[in-house]
Amino acid sequence: MRGIISTEVLEGFCQILKDKGENRPLVEVFDMVAGTSTGGLIASAMTCPSLIGRTEDQGPALMDPGKLGDIYKVYGSEIFGEPVPRILNAVSDKFSPRKLESLLKLWFKDARFSSCVIPTLIMGYDVTAGVPFPMASTENKELFTWEVGRCTSAAPTYFPAFQLGNQLIVDGGVIANNPSLYAYRYARSLWPKCKRFHILSISTCSSIYRYNSLSTYGIASWTSIYKVYANAQQQTTDEMMECLPDVDYLRIYKEMGARIEMDDARDQTISQLETYGKELFLKNKTVMESFADRIIAAQKPIPTAEVETSMAPIQRRTSFLQKIKKWVRRMNG
Repeated sequence: MRGIISTEVLEGFCQILKDKGENRPLVEVFDMVAGTSTGGLIASAMTCPSLIGRTEDQGPALMDPGKLGDIYKVYGSEIFGEPVPRILNAVSDKFSPRKLESLLKLWFKDARFSSCVIPTLIMGYDVTAGVPFPMASTENKELFTWEVGRCTSAAPTYFPAFQLGNQLIVDGGVIANNPSLYAYRYARSLWPKCKRFHILSISTCSSIYRYNSLSTYGIASWTSIYKVYANAQQQTTDEMMECLPDVDYLRIYKEMGARIEMDDARDQTISQLETYGKELFLKNKTVMESFADRIIAAQKPIPTAEVETSMAPIQRRTSFLQKIKKWVRRMNG
């Protein structure tokens, strides 16, 4: 449900682009999109045509961030509305995946992941082999988009792993809550000659889990250790991204004051998430405006005058060499 925060920030960024005269949809402004877990669902929705909320006559269309926020409100309470009885939690995940799968099939029908209009990377983790399972629209051509969505959102303890052939795939958040490093690697494979990568990374935010001295003892302390892993993993990615010399990296993140569980679909929580998303956007509006200027400028052709200026040192050097050759010819008489 915290994906609502991301959709609010994305909606604000779209408005920034429009205010700057850039009226194209996000999938035409960016060259590729990546996502993990609920972010993977958002990424798929923006790049893979969907029929949800439309008739066959209208044909499929891409979701915009504003409409995506509405999807969370309408379907969140259904997906997270019937938890498995607590007494069974020790031998079962918290929720049945049935309603989530129904939504994904309604959303994407039988669309292949390869139908994404721009390269899209969604993160999963193969627990059978114990390796990362990045799903790329340009490579995983046999996958259905609904399967990709089910894989990346199979959050351990919330939903069971998804059986994909002989593989069991779980939420990519166990390896890449922030998928920026994998997105960078994928982008470099697609555009090996590119000299500058502009990456906008939008978080769903969270409250950082902190232990006190007593909570670090005994078996009970391990029940929340995954929360520490998630925080540490995201911090590592941010630090590594900022070290890459060919990357312009903007991370939109703020620690939440109150902890909000990702399956909390109550009306008051949804309202709280919307407010938090709007506040997060306003807090980062200035840096996002600057980022928008850079990506718009990066897509414009270099003016002829600039090309001539950049060639000037070479031309001066050539002219100097020609003068030397003439002088040598005169000396040789």
